[in-house]
Amino acid sequence: MQPRLTRGLGVERVPVLPENREYLKALRRAELVAWKSAGGNRKPAAIPDNRRLPIREQNRTESRVYALLFVLCSLTLVSQLGALWHSAPRWHGFTELVRVLLG
Repeated sequence: MQPRLTRGLGVERVPVLPENREYLKALRRAELVAWKSAGGNRKPAAIPDNRRLPIREQNRTESRVYALLFVLCSLTLVSQLGALWHSAPRWHGFTELVRVLLG
């Protein structure tokens, strides 16, 4: 069976059959030799410390803005939960109104 090139990739696809096992083994050996000659077995060097991103320090103003936003969001949630709690007894009247309007 002839090897065929896949469209646009330049990759040779050879099916594994008993009659072409030796051909595939030879291909694999040649590929391994080419990989090793290109330096494929080297370990990557560690990234030096000077290439790391700098750690940005928070200033006091930024911390205060975040604290204010947290307090405002918390108060909003508490007030909305309180409004929901107080409207729960009247919920029955609203559902009855919707039933009457829908027929």
